Amino acid sequence: MDGIILENVMIGLAEYYSAELSQKIRRGQNESREKGNFVGGGIAYGYKVVDKKIFVNEEEAEAVRYIFQQYASGKVAREIIETLHQRGLSHRGNRSRRLS
Repeated sequence: MDGIILENVMIGLAEYYSAELSQKIRRGQNESREKGNFVGGGIAYGYKVVDKKIFVNEEEAEAVRYIFQQYASGKVAREIIETLHQRGLSHRGNRSRRLS
């Protein structure tokens, strides 16, 4: 009987610790975001991380602006992709992998 009680107390403590740790991590990430720091995850094409801050990557941003301008002028995605391939640009600027 004592073993069952002790086991349930230990399970309860583990759940409490996990919930408290999760809350502290979320709070820390929110504080970092409020300071303008990058807290992880994927970076959109056209941006870069320098010293925990996100900045525009001008080389990539030029391609992004071109894509938006072409799309806004009525071109379909396939036409834009073909033009980018002709210019030697494919997935994330990598020449070895083609955009679909």
